[in-house]
Amino acid sequence: MRKAFVLGIAALVLRTALWGPVALAQVNSGAAPYIFVPGTTISSSEVNTNFSRIYSDALDRTGGSMTGDLTARAIVPAADNTYDLGTTLLRWRNIYVVGSVGSVGGALSAISTAPPQFTVGYDGSNKLDLSVSSTGAVSLNATGSGAAFTFSDNVTAAGTLTVSGGFIGSGTGSFADTLTISKGSGTGLSLTASNASIGGTLAVTGTSTLSGVATASSGLTVTTGGVTVSAGGLTLSAGPLVLPIRTETTSPQTAATANVVIIANSASAFTLNLYQCSGNTGKVLIIKDLGANDTTVDPDGSEQIDGSSTKTVATTTQALIICDGTAWYTIG
Repeated sequence: MRKAFVLGIAALVLRTALWGPVALAQVNSGAAPYIFVPGTTISSSEVNTNFSRIYSDALDRTGGSMTGDLTARAIVPAADNTYDLGTTLLRWRNIYVVGSVGSVGGALSAISTAPPQFTVGYDGSNKLDLSVSSTGAVSLNATGSGAAFTFSDNVTAAGTLTVSGGFIGSGTGSFADTLTISKGSGTGLSLTASNASIGGTLAVTGTSTLSGVATASSGLTVTTGGVTVSAGGLTLSAGPLVLPIRTETTSPQTAATANVVIIANSASAFTLNLYQCSGNTGKVLIIKDLGANDTTVDPDGSEQIDGSSTKTVATTTQALIICDGTAWYTIG
């Protein structure tokens, strides 16, 4: 019993001499220079050398500096909301994670002079980059086979919102200033649900398709392409419906697809040649004769109007005609 006790004390003393206080430190950089084999003589100088080496390389668990890689399973702070990972001057460079990163309790800061400063992605090819320039200009760039900005809730822009590609909104859009959309490869503005409410002017340079209702308090301006309303109707909350008017005094003249109202004010007989009806289904023309003679409306090629090759609009009268994609017909 006494022999076992003495051997145990000796082993504990030797372990402490070789490896340091196990409960208080861990070795930082490598092993001790001397390896002791059972049954051999151990010199005091070798023990002292090992002890000095381990003592100088030991990392106290209460603090200190460590070099090399730290292999760990979990790093848990000793107290909640108390300790930091890095400082404002000494920052970690890259963080690699798999799966959810959990939650961030405070402000998330990504500061870099090389944009994008922040990226959210499904993979390396389908992602959204957020970039900030040296002057504070913010840009969002979606990349991928189906890249688009889709807003499923409300969109509020206190200033000017400029969209150079497609804009898809399934909620309510509220724009305090100006919404400018330059048509890209797809539809310039697509509203599939609810209303689009614009406090200023909605300017569309391409084609605008509205399947809901568009309300613009200062007017809806479309420079090219026109407005297509597939459902819900087009509501004008204020002001008259302004149609483009073309006045002609010489004959003959040819109508263009952009024409809506044509006024014939000729001192002699007047002939208005129509554009091709085929491919222009739904196009409407209003023809008003203010001249001294009747106006002859002549469809393109072999196309007809009301089953005839021409239509006469008597002086001081008018005619509303519409194309069904094959022929022209008067209404009213």
